[in-house]
Amino acid sequence: MCSAPPRNGLVGVGEMGHYYLEYHFSRFQALIHTGLVYVFNLIVGTGALTLPAVFNQVGWALGVSLIMVLAVISFITVTFVIESMAAANAIVQWKRLQQMKRVSHILQAALQASESQDEDSEDTPLFSPVGCSLFFVCFAVYLYGDLTIYSAAVSKSLAVFLCTLGPFVFFNVQKTKYLQMLTTLMRWLAFSIMIVYAARKLIYDGPQGHPPAASLSGVPGLFGACVYSFMCHHSLPALVSPIADKTRFSRFLALDYVLIAAFYLLLALTGAFAFQHLDDLYTLDFGPRANGDCGTGAAWPVMAMEYFLALFPVFTLSTSFPIIAITLRNNLKSLFLTEGCHYHWCIRKMVFPLLAVIPPVLIATTTENLEILVRVTGSYAGASIQYIIPALLVYYARQKTLQVIGMGVKNEFASPFHGCGWVWFVILWAIACSILVTVNFVQRLIGSNESDNWGPHKRSLPSASRLMRADLARSELTLEEVNPHKRGGRVENRLGKTTPSSPDRDSNLDLPVLGGLALHDWRVSQLRHRGGIPNL
Repeated sequence: MCSAPPRNGLVGVGEMGHYYLEYHFSRFQALIHTGLVYVFNLIVGTGALTLPAVFNQVGWALGVSLIMVLAVISFITVTFVIESMAAANAIVQWKRLQQMKRVSHILQAALQASESQDEDSEDTPLFSPVGCSLFFVCFAVYLYGDLTIYSAAVSKSLAVFLCTLGPFVFFNVQKTKYLQMLTTLMRWLAFSIMIVYAARKLIYDGPQGHPPAASLSGVPGLFGACVYSFMCHHSLPALVSPIADKTRFSRFLALDYVLIAAFYLLLALTGAFAFQHLDDLYTLDFGPRANGDCGTGAAWPVMAMEYFLALFPVFTLSTSFPIIAITLRNNLKSLFLTEGCHYHWCIRKMVFPLLAVIPPVLIATTTENLEILVRVTGSYAGASIQYIIPALLVYYARQKTLQVIGMGVKNEFASPFHGCGWVWFVILWAIACSILVTVNFVQRLIGSNESDNWGPHKRSLPSASRLMRADLARSELTLEEVNPHKRGGRVENRLGKTTPSSPDRDSNLDLPVLGGLALHDWRVSQLRHRGGIPNL
């Protein structure tokens, strides 16, 4: 007889109290500090590298405010997950105790129940069967999207990437233990280098970037980049269960969230003010040809730092890929396999690992535009995992506890946000986040369509009235700017710099002072070069 699907990773809603880490944590009790370190490493990933550019666009005050709000709401939903785990575990133990009272050999039943978790098929469905299926589908969509994005991120060496990291999906997470340790060290080293270098640049060179305090037009984009900066809910059960003393876990977890928020703000603010121009991925600003220009003609240690930071996202994705693939494999087993039934080893050991790896790689190799996939998996499935599912879990867990155990039992791990209003607040927040992300997606889609309309087959010639108005404006500007006597012998160019000596050259910027017609032609050429307007 074949056993049920192994309980590795995140495998079920009703088994919230029985998860365990696969780093052999099932054989000893982990310290609370160890669990918090794993939570920190789980939350802080490559997504933090997009924060400096976002802060530079939408404003530092707005970015700081949103990061703090996201930290608080994400912590609320984390406490919901912890309460749901404790409630589900209590219901399982209560049902087991009631069943043991009805058998004659109580001691034998207790030993059998405690010795083998793999044979324990008792489940506590907080959701209905349809709800459980939707739960697993949501997780599968989210994890498939992540794997596809990771595969596309290293598409130039996709074959090597797949052959190197793909086989890990056939094993358990403990097989990647040393890879995880190495990546943790590289992650801390990379973030420390970026923060220290940006702080040094601010101290010696002063602020080079001048982000606004707030720009409301960038709020949808800010939500799209930052709304999932504190997501750890998909792996939280596996991190919490092995901790020996959970009585103070919520307080330590709150401290962990404060440290993560401070780390995000330190990384984003130093980058936004230290660099005048920022790439969407912060590590690119430290490369050999980056805007930061941190190593022109520098010694080999600086060059090594530049290439290390440029390759840092690849290192991080290399460890995330096998873990997410293993989690997806286990969730697919729980979705399609029936516990207690017998399946051939080829189905359990070969088919499901291949189902977890092959579809994302095929999507990454057959499409170039993954923006829709990123929006759907990251925005909607991610909102369900981070906000909606924890809120529904804690709601149904409280209802189930009252039905099975009664009102006389106090949950020691209950969320401090125990009112039903908090549940509705989180659900409304998830809806608002999804709407803002959708608005951002529509804006980007409309912008891309408008840029496509400037193509060679959709050009329109300018009208005669437009040309006459442009010529008139250019003639007025020419008269005003080329005459140095109109400003007391000082000529001002369009960059706001002046030179008292020569009307032909700016001494500060070494740029020619252009008249209105020449300036207009120069601007048109620059816009053409950047793809802003077509060649007429």
